[in-house]
Amino acid sequence: MVLHIDPISLPSKSKDMEYSEDFKNMVKAHQGKFIGYGNPNASVLIIVPKKDVEGLAVYNTGNSMQWLSNIEYQSDFDNVDDFFVDGQQVGDESTFNPLYPLKGQRNILQKSKDGTVVCNDGTSLSWQRYQDLFGDSQHNLTDQIDFFKYAFYTVFDEELLKDSYYQKFQFIMYTFLDEEEFEHQKPTDLFGMRFLCGHDYPVRVERYDSMHSEMVVTVSLEKASKTILQQLKSIISNPFLYMFQIDTSYVRKCVDKLAIGEISDPNSRKKMFGQIRQVFDLIDILTDDIDCVEWANTWIYAFHNLKEEFGQKFLNDKRIMYGYGELFSVAFIIAPCEVVREIVSYIIDVDRKYWRKLSNILGLCHIERKVLIKKNFKPYIPKETYQMLMDIFQELKSEDCKTILIGKLIWLKRVYIKKYGKKFEY
Repeated sequence: MVLHIDPISLPSKSKDMEYSEDFKNMVKAHQGKFIGYGNPNASVLIIVPKKDVEGLAVYNTGNSMQWLSNIEYQSDFDNVDDFFVDGQQVGDESTFNPLYPLKGQRNILQKSKDGTVVCNDGTSLSWQRYQDLFGDSQHNLTDQIDFFKYAFYTVFDEELLKDSYYQKFQFIMYTFLDEEEFEHQKPTDLFGMRFLCGHDYPVRVERYDSMHSEMVVTVSLEKASKTILQQLKSIISNPFLYMFQIDTSYVRKCVDKLAIGEISDPNSRKKMFGQIRQVFDLIDILTDDIDCVEWANTWIYAFHNLKEEFGQKFLNDKRIMYGYGELFSVAFIIAPCEVVREIVSYIIDVDRKYWRKLSNILGLCHIERKVLIKKNFKPYIPKETYQMLMDIFQELKSEDCKTILIGKLIWLKRVYIKKYGKKFEY
């Protein structure tokens, strides 16, 4: 599993695009069919009615052959030839590439007057609306139609969609032309999903298996109301959608934007912080493919830079116990003594029930995860940090709080001694 918060880290020419075995096998098994457009490594699958791509029929006939060529040459987005340059069409069906269709196409509607094309590098209403759905802080979009970097776009074809490749997408957006078409195709049955809420569109359905998957069912975007589009945009912008494509660099970038005041509007600041916090909720640091130390350091970085404005929201009791609680324990174990002092002192200063919060965190500092140990991770609080905590707790004015926290420290030390023996370092 590759973690990345930008919904696809675009490969450079030197690295080339990595095409999965599932995708390669699917392309070989369905030669002669329309496979799709866009990034085959994306988390989002867009399924549209056949009518939506009829206008590009001249480019669809060789779609599966073009994908074979992309796989053979490991084509990435930079390798695709421009189809439009400076408002002029320079490509044709021979240079069209489904990896980045109509590259250079501007994000404006194609308009005509008296049958004369006024803007021949414009786009359709549906593609413009898909571009808008992905146009938030998690995507590096431009003024061109480039949402294909973050999604894979195909036509409803039951035989094709039964292939295991299409079944593994984390998020599916299915659009239909009318109710009769939807009832006939039954996409929820095809993907083994169940309805999550009522039948007012967009309808959300989901599937729980080894990986939680979700589908949004709605009318064709050319028919969609502003309300539907707003709801879809909210869903697409949710970082939960990209939980398997998250990395720390994006989180730090968002933290920096808030810290230096680049995002000044109060509502926008709250929204961006909410996304940062949700990302931490997503991170299961105990999986093999996640660098727990890197993520704990990122949490510390975020807390240190944003504590004046959002500090208490970082330290919500429920999040410690049921969200990123394990992240706290790793942070206390790996962080320098002074950093732990900063966090602890802040908690004591701002929270009336600081003793409960600190007791919960210390209770999580007893880590016995084989994954962490295999990574040469020492799962215990360093001696210097342990003594610093003891000193702080000894100075507490409340005898009850002092007794609880010192007792938790002593318990933790006994756990360590029992686990590591008498040769334990403190």
